[in-house]
Amino acid sequence: MKKTILLLLPLLLTTACSHTKIIERPEIALNSSTNYLSLERVVCTPEATRLDLTVCCIPGKGFSIEKEAYLQSRESGLKYVLTGAEGIEPGKKIKTDSTGLVDISLLFEPIPTDEKQIDFIESEDWQLFGIDLSKKKKPVQIECLIEGTVINRPQSSAILLNTSEKVFDRHTKGNIVIPIRNGKFSYLLRTDTCTTYGLCFNDEWVNGRMLNKIFFAEPGSIYLTIEGDDSVHIEGGKLTEEYQNIQKYGRDRLQPIYDKRDSLYDIEKLYTPEVYALFKEMDNCNDPTQRGLLGEKFQNLRVEGKAYSREGNALQKEAEQTHAEIEKWELDRIAGQPSLATYYLLFEKIKRAVVYSRQTIPDSIIEIYRTLYKPIYPDHPFTRDIEQYIKAQQSFVGGKYIDIVLPDTTGTTYRLSDLIQGCKIALIDFWSIHCGPCRRTSKAMIPVYEKYKDKGFRIVGISRDGRQQMIRGILHDGYPWINLIDEYNKNQVFKSYGIENTAGYTFLVDGNGTIVASGASVEEMISLIEKYCK
Repeated sequence: MKKTILLLLPLLLTTACSHTKIIERPEIALNSSTNYLSLERVVCTPEATRLDLTVCCIPGKGFSIEKEAYLQSRESGLKYVLTGAEGIEPGKKIKTDSTGLVDISLLFEPIPTDEKQIDFIESEDWQLFGIDLSKKKKPVQIECLIEGTVINRPQSSAILLNTSEKVFDRHTKGNIVIPIRNGKFSYLLRTDTCTTYGLCFNDEWVNGRMLNKIFFAEPGSIYLTIEGDDSVHIEGGKLTEEYQNIQKYGRDRLQPIYDKRDSLYDIEKLYTPEVYALFKEMDNCNDPTQRGLLGEKFQNLRVEGKAYSREGNALQKEAEQTHAEIEKWELDRIAGQPSLATYYLLFEKIKRAVVYSRQTIPDSIIEIYRTLYKPIYPDHPFTRDIEQYIKAQQSFVGGKYIDIVLPDTTGTTYRLSDLIQGCKIALIDFWSIHCGPCRRTSKAMIPVYEKYKDKGFRIVGISRDGRQQMIRGILHDGYPWINLIDEYNKNQVFKSYGIENTAGYTFLVDGNGTIVASGASVEEMISLIEKYCK
């Protein structure tokens, strides 16, 4: 009898194991978890489906898991409810320790063995879409091992990873969350595209300040040493090294000027006595509004050329000359040594012109792009984005507004041109619930809208917030006009207008579709509206 049991035991173990599927670090189509969740593994058995998660919070902060959390089949839409948990009690908030990390396991109803992809839905903020249940990873062109050491950052519990254009975009979800354990982090990036990626600490993302940590995804490995708030060292990757050397040239040329500036500032010789008195007044001022007015006064003095001392003006001219020399050196490098590293440099110059300066891209740069880089990299993300920036120049004053199709918060779809057709003047109002200044502008336009809506004035609001966030903002502020939603930047509408770096922006459009003002003050907009609606 014992011999029979012993003979059957391996068979029973094999059968049990065959019904258990373990997927380590499964691939996810979209992490919509607001930078908190890292999915370590999925375990599927006949009894349950288990998700092993690391929750990455700011140390000392708390979180909870809703009892109503569920899994949903991507194919059939069937839902599998939460049946239990380990490491947390659903519905109850727990506080994190000094690491900010909490490892939990969530148990759900068992899913069919042939299920290919599932979604994890806990709330509007915590969602993992397209969890791949295949044990075998799909083949990719590039596997890049990203490892690093973090020093003197107890406030950080995780590294966020995404392409350099998305990692710090507060309106785009999808960052990969990499826990920091004992000052170390590691992640195997698998992709088909060699492009730039960026790293951001989760607390940086929350606080809105990021130290630049850009590298190229190349086959092999990248190692980062990050210390404190202002030191990052990246090793590995030929393209990353090339790009760093390009940046180093500019830094080395400018460093002596920065040192002179600091020395002059310390002995109060950089600015005029009036400006230093203004700084002291700002330091002693506790009223945010008054501090803002003092800051505006300083900026006005700079614009008028009255801020710098004689020594400061001389240093400013030296800096301008050095910047011009660096620009020429970089353009020569871009034109003479094409690579993805120099393409990224060209991409940044084009983006800086359109998005940050709202200026037309110089013809010389357009020519380099079209004759050299676009033919070499026709399908690269840089090429796709540059084409968008070139088109976005249409949204400058004097150009035509860009027509779009978006839904409102109820799901009803509208075409922008239909909403403003036949009006004398229209305001296209880009806003966000997180943007105080643009919401103040929008609220200031409510009485203007009520006064002129029957005289040919219309407003269309556009936001890229989540649906529930947008609804809260509309109800709280009382906007009486139609508001369209590009939820979490799905359609890149802000980018199409060249305003991806802002939470809000305004465009005034006349009856012919010509943009007559952009980013104008409330007073400037009212003046134009009164002129057109006489």
